[in-house]
Amino acid sequence: MPVDFTGKWELESSENLENYLKALDIDFAICKIAVHLTPTKTFIQDGDNLVIKTQSAFKSYELSFTIGVEKEELTKGFDKRMLKVNYLYLIFVILL
Repeated sequence: MPVDFTGKWELESSENLENYLKALDIDFAICKIAVHLTPTKTFIQDGDNLVIKTQSAFKSYELSFTIGVEKEELTKGFDKRMLKVNYLYLIFVILL
């Protein structure tokens, strides 16, 4: 079972985010908007099951997953790619 991240998390900085998004070939307008956002993430954790709610002035969304279980996920806010993901570890990274 991963460390319990339950709670509310606020972005402190997003250094080099624009270069990171450009390297992913994310749309220019999305890159410009993303670097100015200060999203808040709310984690709700029950063992290996997690729900992460992201709220920002631009977009809010929710992500649910179970550690170690593969699932398909759409990169909604960026380039609308369908990915197969398996969250083996909980790494706190804020994209949007």
